[in-house]
Amino acid sequence: MMTSRTEPAEKKTTCATDRVAFVGVPVDHPSQPDNFNLEQFEYQVTQPDTESAARMLLFVLTQLDCHYGQWGPQFSAYTPGTSLEGLNPVLCTRIAGAVTTLFSRPDFMVSDGGYVQLMNLHRWLALIFAVSLYRHADHIIRNINAAGGGVVDPLTLNSHNLRLFCLCYFPDSQIALQPDVLWQYDRRTVARLFLALISGRTLPTSAAHGKREQLLAWLPDRLAELDSLDFLPTAVLHDVYMHCSYADLTEKHRIKRSLNDLIRRSLLAGDFKDIAVGDNRGQTATDAPEVQGPPKKPVMLVVLEWFTSQHSVYRTHSRALAALRGRFTVHAVGLTSAVDTVSRQVFDVFHEVDTASALQEAWAIAGKLRPDVVLYAGIGMFPFTIYLS
Repeated sequence: MMTSRTEPAEKKTTCATDRVAFVGVPVDHPSQPDNFNLEQFEYQVTQPDTESAARMLLFVLTQLDCHYGQWGPQFSAYTPGTSLEGLNPVLCTRIAGAVTTLFSRPDFMVSDGGYVQLMNLHRWLALIFAVSLYRHADHIIRNINAAGGGVVDPLTLNSHNLRLFCLCYFPDSQIALQPDVLWQYDRRTVARLFLALISGRTLPTSAAHGKREQLLAWLPDRLAELDSLDFLPTAVLHDVYMHCSYADLTEKHRIKRSLNDLIRRSLLAGDFKDIAVGDNRGQTATDAPEVQGPPKKPVMLVVLEWFTSQHSVYRTHSRALAALRGRFTVHAVGLTSAVDTVSRQVFDVFHEVDTASALQEAWAIAGKLRPDVVLYAGIGMFPFTIYLS
């Protein structure tokens, strides 16, 4: 559940938003926000310059993502007379109301870059509406209906309103999901929506759960029709990979195969290639050919996700991984922030990689080591482990 802070923001967070124009306004037109004030947002959505309001929305969604569903220290709102227990529904209803005003404006449109960023944060927008008294954003979809504003049936989509439809179609939507029709119309745009709907960790309502079941049965075969990861919400692909496990569908894991195939095709089309299997077990060379040193241990590379000494994976895996050093020279690769000083001691060598370049660095390390064995301590918590596998 989201928690709130209503005091003024006092410190900056490291979570930053990219400089992307939403409505075609030059990127350097308004400055990027460094805080979110709800009263300012409510006012800004009524002004001619919708770019500023869109960037404020992107900022608050990014803060929720960076702070694991909490508002964070850069959020402020004026809420006199509101109890702490009732604060989140009030805040979410006000934000959802302001978003309704912004998205329903005839002059508001979303650029390519803005759509990509907002769809990566789709879950947080959905959560705001779910906690609010609106519950979902179907009313916005009716407002932007090409068949007429406020028309319930038929719902008509076109190139002008499709992106806003995707941004406003949430797991709890009461509008029937028609994946075949949407895919046929513009698969590159709606693919982001479909994966976002699957990615949620908890989908407690029957409407949300049903959409995930429907898409897990329908989507795997269609992903082969895409030729690039550019059309997918790459920031949440690992959540699709992990959270499909919570579905009831018998073939709920089939989407992993489809994602693996698309990821592999995309990587091979770029700068990556398979790494040849190494042979690190040769004897140590000496100047006297008849006198050879003992065979070297084979090399194992362990790919880590969360592996701090406080994490459950460390508690369940550390002794077994340490025991492998008797048979292998054990290297490990992991994110700097996900492995601590204690857990690094499990391995002969630990290679730390940066979050922003984890795949490239880990792939280069594997290419240099050419390990005899690669062991994944887990796959799905971080994007780079899925890509590397």
